Amino acid sequence: MLKKIKSDTSTVFFLDKNIVKKVYSKKNFKKLEHEIYFLNKLYKYNIVPKLLKIDYKNRSIYLENIGERINSKNAPRDWKEQLIKILDIFKNERIQHRDLKIDEILVCKSKIKIIDFAESKVINSEISNNLSTKSRFSDDRHIIEFVDFFLNNKKNYKNSEIHVIITWGKKNLSDQIISLLPSDISIIHSFFYKKNFFGFFSYKRITFLKKFYSNRNLMHGDKGKDGFYSYLLLDKNPKYEQRLNVFSKEISFVNKRIFDLKNKIRAGRMGYIHASDNLTEASDNIKALTPNWGKYPLFLWNHWKPSFKTFSEFFIFLNSNKNLKYAVLRGFDAKKNFDDTTDIDLLVNDAHLFERLTGAEYYKHNDERKSYYALSVNNGGYKVAAYIIIGNKKIKFDIRRVGDGYFCLKWQNQMLKNSIRVKNVNFLNNKDQFYSLLYHDIIHKGMIRKKTLEKIYELKNFLRLDIDCKNENKLKEHLDKFLNESSYEYVCPDELSIGCGSICLGASKSKNNLIPHLDLFRKAFKEKNWFVIKDLSNRNIINNNKFKYIFVISKFLSRGMLILRYYEVIRFKYLIIYLRSKLKRFLKK
Repeated sequence: MLKKIKSDTSTVFFLDKNIVKKVYSKKNFKKLEHEIYFLNKLYKYNIVPKLLKIDYKNRSIYLENIGERINSKNAPRDWKEQLIKILDIFKNERIQHRDLKIDEILVCKSKIKIIDFAESKVINSEISNNLSTKSRFSDDRHIIEFVDFFLNNKKNYKNSEIHVIITWGKKNLSDQIISLLPSDISIIHSFFYKKNFFGFFSYKRITFLKKFYSNRNLMHGDKGKDGFYSYLLLDKNPKYEQRLNVFSKEISFVNKRIFDLKNKIRAGRMGYIHASDNLTEASDNIKALTPNWGKYPLFLWNHWKPSFKTFSEFFIFLNSNKNLKYAVLRGFDAKKNFDDTTDIDLLVNDAHLFERLTGAEYYKHNDERKSYYALSVNNGGYKVAAYIIIGNKKIKFDIRRVGDGYFCLKWQNQMLKNSIRVKNVNFLNNKDQFYSLLYHDIIHKGMIRKKTLEKIYELKNFLRLDIDCKNENKLKEHLDKFLNESSYEYVCPDELSIGCGSICLGASKSKNNLIPHLDLFRKAFKEKNWFVIKDLSNRNIINNNKFKYIFVISKFLSRGMLILRYYEVIRFKYLIIYLRSKLKRFLKK
């Protein structure tokens, strides 16, 4: 059976080691003529395959087989020089390939050649200007950085991050962006997306923007209506600091180099440019930018993203970084086989460093229909559940960070300081593990669970504690005593869906403040943040508030509103507001 590669426009058959046959579909017949033109024009430079035969009747061309896609094993030593020469030839001939990626760069006997000119263009010429039906085109000039990243990512760029910059509209700002880039940030790929990327009448635009902006319920104005440019940046020395977003008024930890670059380009203009603040946002941006019919730019993200063959490799890799401190809170036992249906809870000192090293991807903000839905910690929310690829499986982690209120700050620091290493894995010591399990079940979950009780019995005997584990009130008194003696305290966690150890407990003893977090409830209702209402209701249910049944109803109703939002029912209201504003502008004119 012949090996073949199929695309939207054509199918390539490998007839033997020396010849390939490229067959175009009926609707793309003109692109066949188009490719013939460029192959003939560039053949004299020995940078394209030789055209052996043309069969117009069957919409086919026969080409010389010129090798395999460039990779780390077959790349010539002078690959950069060869590609620079090819780009110079394109420039002199006024040619733009417009679909130049790894797949179009082949190597045979240390010689690089370029294929697939169906979407190419001659600058300031009628050739191909009205021919292409593609909804996006790449910029040839970044191919050197693209190939360098593809060949050397695992070796040279282990501490790097991929980020996204978008400029809304038809104006190409590539030269301005390049002039502002520090030496250790480079553009590795760029696409121009035409407005037909969103389909007829741009009906996919709102859905795209919702996915692009991490499922946040935002107003988007005219973004994307005239097309846009996207740039994938490789930051080889990422740094995170707190910054104020002048438009959203949010203060958050961001990649400061990308954030500052965005503000230089923006120059105070609103709705003009977007840049990813962190890896979660970059991941969501890249997934939205990758159409169902294509694999870029997601291919580059997946090529960058770390993965691990085994848990042993994963934890040894974490241990090798001197700046990262972590400890397993629960969910993983180095002495037992891992059950991949459970979550692994980790405490880390630097969540952004951990995300960069592991490729962790937060996921609970992706689907409003799920009961766990809420925005993730890196995009204006608080959910910390993420996937990490280990052994070709998505393993669930809850990434707790020092200072997030999951436990008090002093205790979290001591947990990391006093952690013990067993089989290359850092665990809490037995005392911290015992009391953290008590705290988690009594405060965060509102009840002692059976699986926790088994572990508590085991640790109690090891620590030689005289305590009745069957009496939950006694366990709570014992926990109070431990916190008091250690100068630790109950705290209110950033994650709203779990029980609260300070505000909620205080409210239960107060006659005046019967509803904890009342100010947050009011703000969430005012802003229609249904996931916040859902999770605050859940917190009050866990903490057994006097109005428990009201919160059950509140949780149910807010979940219903989120499901309606998923199906775009609520968004219809914003469409009316948008059309009304447009009408007002028109009438003023």
